[in-house]
Amino acid sequence: MFSSSLSTILSLNGEGVQLLEQKHYSKATTAFASAIAEFKKVITQKGDKDMSGEEELVFSYDLSLSPQAEEAAENELPFVFENPIQVACRKRPHRNGVDAIQLNLNQAEMLKTLSFALVFNLALGFHQSALHHKTSTTSMLKIQKRFLKALAFYKLALGMYENGEVSLGIMEAIAIANNQAHIYTTVNEVELADACYHQVLSHIMLAADKGHRETILHFERFFSNVVVKPSSTARAA
Repeated sequence: MFSSSLSTILSLNGEGVQLLEQKHYSKATTAFASAIAEFKKVITQKGDKDMSGEEELVFSYDLSLSPQAEEAAENELPFVFENPIQVACRKRPHRNGVDAIQLNLNQAEMLKTLSFALVFNLALGFHQSALHHKTSTTSMLKIQKRFLKALAFYKLALGMYENGEVSLGIMEAIAIANNQAHIYTTVNEVELADACYHQVLSHIMLAADKGHRETILHFERFFSNVVVKPSSTARAA
């Protein structure tokens, strides 16, 4: 059986994903932050019974674009990746005792990827909150703080990816670099934004060379961001 702690983490992540879809950004970030806090407890306890040998975690995305992303595309505004990582548990195929060591490694890898997913989703929550409140009466200082919080969690997630701690694909690296570029432009760090867009292009070219283009969600939108070269004003919109 899945442990109650990990079940709570998955439930909080699912709640955060739903809240993002409903545009309840503050509640969404609270849910993701609570999931991370619960995850830290699991790691601190160092229990070896968090997952049974019959279960595995599954990571996925909703493939659709939100109405906001569709509107941005129509207005030729720069694309911001906003699809949170959904995490579910399912029964895994039966494995015999010979696979026990490999199974433990897979469990550790899945837990690291779960940690990445929670951090990535929290970054998306702060990013979307800042974008949403740009058109409200929220002070620019508060909006900028949300952008900077998003940037901090994007950096943390990217570090986990670059250190080989997660088993997800190159698409996550593209999404993080793309969204970092958007934030850097918004806070008037244009050179850093251009460096991030260069990373996006490098990752895209690598994915295309390896024949992985079809695995990249919204490939054309990412490509458009780095090829069309939107102005600084357009990028920050």
